[in-house]
Amino acid sequence: MEAVILLLLLIGIAIFLICALVKGAKTVSNPNNSERLIICKHEVGLPIPAKSLCKITFKDCDITITSGNHKFNLSHDKITDISSTTDKEIQEHYVSSVGGAVGGAILFGPLGAIVGGRSKKKKSSKLINYFTISYKDEDELKYISFEYTPSFNSISVIKEFNKTKGSEVVNL
Repeated sequence: MEAVILLLLLIGIAIFLICALVKGAKTVSNPNNSERLIICKHEVGLPIPAKSLCKITFKDCDITITSGNHKFNLSHDKITDISSTTDKEIQEHYVSSVGGAVGGAILFGPLGAIVGGRSKKKKSSKLINYFTISYKDEDELKYISFEYTPSFNSISVIKEFNKTKGSEVVNL
């Protein structure tokens, strides 16, 4: 019995750790150098599938994006902007209540089951954060976007970049 409880506890911890790694972005900072790492999911802008797990390494002179066996380097002087945006996703779905149908049937018969089991409309919303890198490629403005979970390091990367980079006028 104790072995089963221990096994279930270990499985629960393993599932929690895997979900925490895959769910959002993590940032790692090394105090000995100026390298920072953000782990997030790719959305658009690179020739890899959407939702691919990516490691973005920020160094003084460039950004390296690694996903699986793909590696992309972006020079700091080509980057025009690094920003964070949010999007609110609202979903509506219908749920029916089996408990309401059973309770209605017990109290009021078949008509009570129909009324108690009817479907109800529920709304749920989810806030999605995007990390976007805009850059110039042969005088064309392009961008790469990632889904991530904001943290102190990721926000400080954006602030540091915006301090060092001045504003630029693009003629359209």
